[in-house]
Amino acid sequence: MEIIYYKELLSIFERRYYSEIERKDKINSSMSIPIAILAPIVGFYGYNISNVKIIFCTIGSIVSSLLFIFLSLFLILSIIMVFKTLVGYEYGYLPYLLKAWEHLNDLDQYYKQDYFKLVGKDTDELFKADFYDFILSAYIKYTDMNIRSNISKLRFRYLAHVSIFISFILTVFIIFNTIQM
Repeated sequence: MEIIYYKELLSIFERRYYSEIERKDKINSSMSIPIAILAPIVGFYGYNISNVKIIFCTIGSIVSSLLFIFLSLFLILSIIMVFKTLVGYEYGYLPYLLKAWEHLNDLDQYYKQDYFKLVGKDTDELFKADFYDFILSAYIKYTDMNIRSNISKLRFRYLAHVSIFISFILTVFIIFNTIQM
């Protein structure tokens, strides 16, 4: 391949790599509002647990108890989904400069061998192509890893948003049901 082609590929993969790193940060920061919504719901839940009165004499109290049980389940689900969104993903980052420098030195030593001098090959082009291969393979490997992690994060973020929304609706129903009793 020509060096121009490598430069174009490198540019494409570099943009994609950095866009996935930015996407990871955006996914993480997009969880701040759902967590802020979840905090008062958990506070409301904790307050009601400490002041629970189990009375099943009216339909309103039975409905309120059922709503509270569902709220318990969705709160647990919400907390699990928030943690699954934020924790436990492996992201790939480009090799440290020292590793790239070592690879450059290894390539330099390899292409300084007598074989290449005897054959008369242009080692500069081979050297550049091999180094571009090294960098491209790192971009491809880590971009793929980051894409997979981001897709998984997005799934759990969606489930966290839905479960927090349902928890919020259940909390509102419990409050209105309590006010009417």
